[in-house]
Amino acid sequence: MHPNILSHGSLSSIVKPIVLNAGGLSISYQSGFLRYIKWNDIEVIRMINYAVRDCDWGTVPLLITNEKIEANNNSFLIEYEARCQQDDIDFVWTCRIHGREDAGIVFDIVGKALTNFKRNRIGFTVLHPIDSCAGKACTLTHSDLKNETLQFPILISPSQPFFDVVAMAWKPSEKIKATLTFEGDIFETEDQRNWIDASYKTYCTPLSKPFPVKVDAGYEIKQTIRFQVHTTQKATVQEKKLLTFQLDKDKTLPFPKIGIPVIKLIQDYHTLHLINELQPDFLRVELIIKNKVDSAELRHAGDIISKVKCKLEVVLFFDEKYDLNFIDHLLPFKEVINHFIILSTYAKCTDQKLINQIVPQLRKYFPQTKIGAGTDAFFAELNRSRTPTLDLDFLTFSINPQIHAFDLNSLTENLAAHRDAVVCCSAFAGGKKVHVGPVTFKMRWNPNATSAATENLVSNEVPSHADPRQLSLYGAAWTLGSFKYLAESQVEAITFYQTCGWGGLMPHANEPWPEEYAVRQNCVYPMYFILMEILNQKSKLIVPLVSSDPLIFDGVAFVDHHGNETVIVVNYTNEEQCVTLPLEIKNSLVKFIDTENIEKLMEAPNSFLNEDKVKVDGEIVLNPFGVAIIEKLTQDTK
Repeated sequence: MHPNILSHGSLSSIVKPIVLNAGGLSISYQSGFLRYIKWNDIEVIRMINYAVRDCDWGTVPLLITNEKIEANNNSFLIEYEARCQQDDIDFVWTCRIHGREDAGIVFDIVGKALTNFKRNRIGFTVLHPIDSCAGKACTLTHSDLKNETLQFPILISPSQPFFDVVAMAWKPSEKIKATLTFEGDIFETEDQRNWIDASYKTYCTPLSKPFPVKVDAGYEIKQTIRFQVHTTQKATVQEKKLLTFQLDKDKTLPFPKIGIPVIKLIQDYHTLHLINELQPDFLRVELIIKNKVDSAELRHAGDIISKVKCKLEVVLFFDEKYDLNFIDHLLPFKEVINHFIILSTYAKCTDQKLINQIVPQLRKYFPQTKIGAGTDAFFAELNRSRTPTLDLDFLTFSINPQIHAFDLNSLTENLAAHRDAVVCCSAFAGGKKVHVGPVTFKMRWNPNATSAATENLVSNEVPSHADPRQLSLYGAAWTLGSFKYLAESQVEAITFYQTCGWGGLMPHANEPWPEEYAVRQNCVYPMYFILMEILNQKSKLIVPLVSSDPLIFDGVAFVDHHGNETVIVVNYTNEEQCVTLPLEIKNSLVKFIDTENIEKLMEAPNSFLNEDKVKVDGEIVLNPFGVAIIEKLTQDTK
């Protein structure tokens, strides 16, 4: 396999960010945008960027040219030109970013349309980090120049917490005050955790204005953001942090059920053996209940689980008019159905009417089977149109991390929002449990599209819903992070990806990857081993793990009734990272998954269980995007 695909899922190499300074502020500059604006160790702004959003809320790619960077110890000046070009959209930018010695930043953009097209939004966005903002007061200046003090929400706000913003001021810490002013449009703020982005976003053009809007060739925009930090605190040179982690052994958590959608699973011995080796708790099957029920998928899934020995998650999508005898198609599988999920084909979330029609019938014939409902779309849909829970056992929603941003750093950042979505859902679930799934890298369908989806694939091309990171070590690391945040938030069940194909754990002959990726047909993907190792621990309890820098590395821990501990840690970066082990798991055994052995494992997955373990004392070195599985045994079980 191509080495870049294997490591991070792209044929392109990773561009290292440039670290800049502005009067005590530390800033990471990458691909035209400012990220991780910090005063000492306090993150004040997560990102300042801009975008062209098309009529379906897609973000048009940005190509930068004529970039000039002048930087010294206390200030910088960046100038460049950029172009957003896709389908009928062609929009050019001139950009200037000035980082000043007084801890201020001025970001100017001037844009011009070269073609006629429809857009939902064009211009600046500012991302605010959750950790330094949640619950903090924010003083807003509105377009009438009146001030109002509100609060960054703690639980995920279903609607915008801040409207009509031309300036804002807040204190990310006791000794730091930050201000932002906006010119060129009216801004408002949304809680991006609704879409599994770990940030609040202040963006231009209020959603109350109609969209999409026709843009004519020659249309221009001019916008400026002014950012300033005020503090009496002395700026210090930040030393590189020692990477370490701690285990919260005072709090052990139950292990969630884990399943995989049965979609694309073929019934050959090799594939079924690989799924059986994983030992998932259930396979997900989806049925559309219309005037006539086609139960072929259910029969197919039932045949498979007789061979892989697990249960079924049965998802029932009900049309407005459905076959009243749908129960007859389910009864032959009564003993193998673990739970039902009731969803709608005509609404984004399950409503009380559908629950009233369906739940009593299922309870009558499946009295011991759990029943849930919610949405097959984003958490935002469930947060805004909350499914009543009185007659249900659980609520459900799906997750993907790529609604607004698509780079590796953003995907890693957004892992923390998995936890926030479950915590928020639990808060309005009326004491009921939460199931999440499917978890996928990209959205499977767009509930907010304003145009019909069309995609004409040519040979050696993958569809927009596929992500080459599915093949990568980074994809494996991200999968562990997703499990960590969901499991530690006490979700009851998680459904990951699908079995085979572009969105699966292994290839499918009908969904080939481009030839330059060099994917072998009979291999498994690196994330297969993460799920295998996680499922190997399902008889244990989960111990919360706290990373000293979760954007660089993170992990999850398990403990059995003897006190034996297994810790899995992953490196989210393309650089080698040295992690110091806490005292209680020094002198342990560890095995690694990284570029040194992953291709061998992918072609011979059974060899994973026999992979060599080495003794470690004090620290481990994680290769780029590498995984370490650490085992600490008690004396009486060695």
